[in-house]
Amino acid sequence: MGCGQSHAASIPAVVEIKSGKIGGRSVLITENRYVNVFMGVPYAKPPVGDLRFREPQETDKWEGIRRCLRHSPKAPQKEMIVERFIANHVPSSEDCLYLNIFAPTWSPPEKQANGFAVMVFIHGGAFAVHSSSFYGDIGICRSLCAKDIIVVTVQYRLGILGFAATGDDSCPANLGLRDQAFALRWIKEQIPIFKGDPDNITVAGQSAGGVCTDLLMLSPFSRGDLSVLQFSFSVQLRNFKHDDD
Repeated sequence: MGCGQSHAASIPAVVEIKSGKIGGRSVLITENRYVNVFMGVPYAKPPVGDLRFREPQETDKWEGIRRCLRHSPKAPQKEMIVERFIANHVPSSEDCLYLNIFAPTWSPPEKQANGFAVMVFIHGGAFAVHSSSFYGDIGICRSLCAKDIIVVTVQYRLGILGFAATGDDSCPANLGLRDQAFALRWIKEQIPIFKGDPDNITVAGQSAGGVCTDLLMLSPFSRGDLSVLQFSFSVQLRNFKHDDD
């Protein structure tokens, strides 16, 4: 979708969401056209300590303006050598439940009377590696936001922290998918603040993210909140374990 960190001209941007004010930047993409960029916005409490291996919880409120200018840490994972050379390389941390919002500042077109269409992108990586930072920022603004689309990229728990299961309450199954469903509900509630249409949300995914789009469509926790677009993965759900297996 567009790698590389933005060096485009920008000015500060501040909005107030449910948890408090967030400060990002307004990036110039064409003459007199800016996109508001908010990076590292928390959509759930950090899943650490007593919240490790627990379902995502709503964030606490904060005072003042929270700076949302950089990609957040990625979920714990095995470091891939190639990632050390990308512009948006970030450290890893269990505190990883964040999303990035790229929203046009101009008014939605007449055909989008209820607000901009919203695309939520779920990164791939075999449910074990990668993060939203891998897909850049300025490329999203120039390629997608310029076409009257709000883009939200989402991070979620990976590996054993996101997809282990003990079969009891000690570790509920598919916490990474629960993170995604929780993020979708957050987006549906908050996106009108960014001039987005909460009833026009499309989820896109690459590789494992493509699998997630299908699973989210089937899940009772999220299927009523989105339409689904899947990228570059042919899903065969028979290869996944079902509860009755």
